[in-house]
Formats: sequence, C-alpha cells, structure tokens
Amino acid sequence: MKSSCWFVKGIELEKDSAALIQNQANQALRSNVSTEVAALAPRNFTDPQMLTSIARAQVALGDNSGAQENVAKALQAAPSNSDAVALQKRLQLDSDLTQLTAKVKNNPNDVAAKSQLSQVVTDLGKTQIASPVTTLNMASAHSALGNEAQAAASVTKALQIDPNLKEAMGFQNKLKPGGGAGPM
Repeated sequence: MKSSCWFVKGIELEKDSAALIQNQANQALRSNVSTEVAALAPRNFTDPQMLTSIARAQVALGDNSGAQENVAKALQAAPSNSDAVALQKRLQLDSDLTQLTAKVKNNPNDVAAKSQLSQVVTDLGKTQIASPVTTLNMASAHSALGNEAQAAASVTKALQIDPNLKEAMGFQNKLKPGGGAGPM
C-alpha cells in the first residue's frame, strides 16, 4: 500500500478514536477502531504522529501494553512530541492506578498510599476514558478508597462499554446489597 493510503488510514483511525472517546459504549465504532488498529499496528511506522494515533486508539481499546510500545517508538523518534508525551503521562496514570489500588487493598491503613490513589483517581477522572479495563480499575480504586457509590457507577460504565466484561460482572455482584460489598 502506498504511504499516502496509510496516511489516510491513520486519519480515519484518529477520527474514529476521537469519536469512540466521546461515545465509549458505541460497539460498532469500537469494532471499527479495533479493525483499524489491527491493520495499522503491525506496520513498521516511524512517524511519531502515526504511532501516537495508533497508541491513542490502543488506550481507548484497553491495550495499554501495545500503546506503551507505540508511545515509546514515537518518543524515540520525536522526544518532545506533545501528543506522545501527554499519552505517556496518561499511561503512567493508568499504571499508578493499578499499583496504588493494590497497595491500598493490601494495607488499608496506609494513609500516604490512599492519598496518592485519591489524587490519581482525581486526575484520571478529568480525562475521558473509553477503555473498559481502565474504567473497571477506577471502580476497584473507588472501592479501595471506600467510595462504593462511585465504584458502582464505574462498574456500570465498564459494562456499558463492554457488556461481556466478566470481571465487571463479578465486581458488580460484590457491590450489590448482600453480595459481599467491600474492597475487591
């Protein structure tokens, strides 16, 4: 395929990813983005903007490891690329969310970890999350912090994004009255 065709496909991916972030539960759009990523991700792109576009889509789909690889390539090619730097910070928030949630669950009396987790939850809450995995991780963080209503809302959102997400179904059952509510 000619490079101009790949460029067009990259623009389509960017447009569809932005639309998915605005409408996280749109399964047809999610499927389109997934198909576009599957076509573009295996290519050996060196353009930092293309790599960042692919990574942004991967984050929206919940593939943070794939996104991290593409962001690293983008930053290697252009260390000051503001889009890649911002996406790297977003990926770090996702990683911090998971690590700090586990830390708080293992030691619920760790005030410093709770404070850090609360800040990460606040920071991520300022972003638009299209990933059902990150949304479920937010639910787990809210639960670890004792915010059961917010945990339930995040689980509901995760299931709207991906109705077949088994982890979310299990978590939702634990949050229901009589279902063993409490930190997961």
